[in-house]
Amino acid sequence: KHSFESLFRSVTHLLMDTGTSEYIFQLDFFGDDSVFSNVFKAAQSIVTEHLDSIIQNSADIVGLLLLTRINEEHRRVMEERRIPCMEPFFNQVQMLIWPRVKSVMELHTHSVQAAEPSALATSGTAKEPHYITRRFAELCAALYSLRHKHTAATLAQSLNPLQTALSKLLVAVASEHGSGRPRLIFLINQYDHVMYTLSQRKVQADADVWEQSLSDSMTAYVQEEMKHQFGRLVQFVSEFEAAFSASGEEGSFKIDVGRITAVIQDFSSQWKGGIESINADVMSSFSSRCGASVLKAVLSQLLVDYTRFLDLVKKGVADPQPLLNQVVPIPTLMYEVKKYSRTL
Repeated sequence: KHSFESLFRSVTHLLMDTGTSEYIFQLDFFGDDSVFSNVFKAAQSIVTEHLDSIIQNSADIVGLLLLTRINEEHRRVMEERRIPCMEPFFNQVQMLIWPRVKSVMELHTHSVQAAEPSALATSGTAKEPHYITRRFAELCAALYSLRHKHTAATLAQSLNPLQTALSKLLVAVASEHGSGRPRLIFLINQYDHVMYTLSQRKVQADADVWEQSLSDSMTAYVQEEMKHQFGRLVQFVSEFEAAFSASGEEGSFKIDVGRITAVIQDFSSQWKGGIESINADVMSSFSSRCGASVLKAVLSQLLVDYTRFLDLVKKGVADPQPLLNQVVPIPTLMYEVKKYSRTL
C-alpha cells in the first residue's frame, strides 16, 4: 500500500511526461499549443478533483506540506524543460492545498489553546520534555524541512499563532509545577528541547522566539539559584549598588562595617558547600546537555556578584584592607569554579 503523497507524485509525473510529449507534438504539427488545454483538461480535472476530495478530509499537515513540495519540485522540472503547458495545473493544485494547510494549522492552534494546564502538568516531570513539547518540536522540524522559498512566508504566517499558543501553554503548565525555580526548570527544559530538536534536524528554522525564551528563563533561573545559595551576598550587592548610584559621589558613600563583616563571614563559611549545592541542583534538574550551560551561567554569575561585592567594600569603607584580608581570594574562588567546569 502506497501513501497518497507517493501516488500523487507518480500520477503528476505521468501527466508531466505525457504533457511534455503532447506539447512538443502540437508545436511541431500545428505550429502552436492552442489545443493543448482542450486535450488535457479532462485528465487534469480528474487529478485535481480526486486531490480535492482527499485533502478536504485530511488533517495530516506534514502530508499536505509534502504535496505542496512535490508540486513545487514538479513545477521546477517543467521550467527546466521550458514547457509551460502545466503551469495552470500546478497553480490549481497549490490553490487547493494551501487553504487546507491553513485550516489544519488553525485546528492545531485551537487544540493547544483549549488545553487544560492542570491536566497536562500531571504528565512527566519538570526535568523531562513534555509530550506536547516533543510533538511540537518534531512538527516544526518537519514543516521547516518541507518549506519552499515560494511558500516560506505563508507557512511562517500559519505557524506563528501555533508557536504563540504553545508558548503561553508552557508558561501556564510551568506555573502548575510551582513558582520560582521549579517553574523555571520546567520552562528551560522545554525550550531547550525545541532548540535541540531543530538543530538535530539541521533545518533553517525561525527560532528567535525560542532562543529568547530560553535565554530569559535561564537568566531568571540564575538569579533564583544565586538567591537560594548566596542570598545575603546578592541582597547586599543589590542594595548597596543602588545606594552608591543614588549617592552620586564616591566620598559620601558609606557602608556599615558590621554589615560587611556579616556577609564576609557568611560567605566564607559556606561558599564551597554552596557551589556543591549549585552543581547538585543543576545536574538533578536538567539534562546533561542543558545542565552544562546552566551551571556555567550560575557559576559565572557567582564570580560577577562576588567581584561586585569586593568593589563595594573598597568604595564604602575608608580603610577596607582589614576587611579585604578576611575575604576569600578571587583566585581561590575561580579555582573551585573551574574544578566543576572541567567536569562538564
